[in-house]
Amino acid sequence: ALLAASRFEPSALVWSPARAQYLVASDDTGHENVDEHAPWLFAMGADGTIEPSPIRLRGLEKFSDLESIAAAPDGGVYLLESQSFSKKGKRSAARQVFAHVAVTAAGADVTAHVSLAKLLDRLDAQGLAALGLDDTASLDIEGMTATREGGLLIGLKAPLDLEGAPIWHLAKPDALLAGGSPSDAGLTLWGHVPLRVRA
Repeated sequence: ALLAASRFEPSALVWSPARAQYLVASDDTGHENVDEHAPWLFAMGADGTIEPSPIRLRGLEKFSDLESIAAAPDGGVYLLESQSFSKKGKRSAARQVFAHVAVTAAGADVTAHVSLAKLLDRLDAQGLAALGLDDTASLDIEGMTATREGGLLIGLKAPLDLEGAPIWHLAKPDALLAGGSPSDAGLTLWGHVPLRVRA
């Protein structure tokens, strides 16, 4: 029943105390020309059963390439898309969303959202370099998790450097969502995941 309503390519999940379920993000939603890129999350019980009907996020028309979901301190969740260019060389607004979602047993409402890629594009060369970037052309975000202090760790798939895959720390996510700059929100290069292997 679920596959009749939507493509399902799970990319991340987080437990929702408000729903007593896992909320699952999917890279793609809907079907071509039918609810394509619909702003949906999926619900999964503790036994691993996926509900056949998606959860529509009120407050967003659509999103695409949703890679990350993390718990917010208020019981809601943060969502983050890849911010990357598509295979067709396009980076639509639907691929650039960073959002906060209020979650209840009755549904989910987007309370704030911004385009992270656009905010990064406003940084000067020094600001980009501090994050390990020359520009945002190759940017591809793959994962995100909450810290105990209420911030977020954001993992990049690209660009990589000699130290590996960069991890950013976003100290104040709500400041970014309120219209602050990346520096206002405390976005910094936190570390790397080394990717070298011995063959």
